[in-house]
Amino acid sequence: STPGITIAITLAVPDGGRAPPPRLADLMISSLLRSITHSSTIKMRQTIARRLQSKSYRADASGRASEKRHLRYEQEKFQEEMSAERKRRWKRNNPDAGHYRPSGHRLR
Repeated sequence: STPGITIAITLAVPDGGRAPPPRLADLMISSLLRSITHSSTIKMRQTIARRLQSKSYRADASGRASEKRHLRYEQEKFQEEMSAERKRRWKRNNPDAGHYRPSGHRLR
């Protein structure tokens, strides 16, 4: 069976009260039923939509955070490799390694 809403409406007339004509009572009940059904359906759709948006937002945020962590790790690793390479070059026997050496056009 399909999931849904079951609504039961009863028109209660108090003791000593005057009952509305049957046609008016039917009209009131059907109008009330339509209104309640419509409101309940809208409320349910909004709730479901909010849940779905929340789940997708959480998943997106989690994915973005993971990606940022990965990028930060990669950049840090790259910086450390560059630093190690620079130190390796400085430690060679080249006396000029790692020092600034102006090119010829700056000396003119």
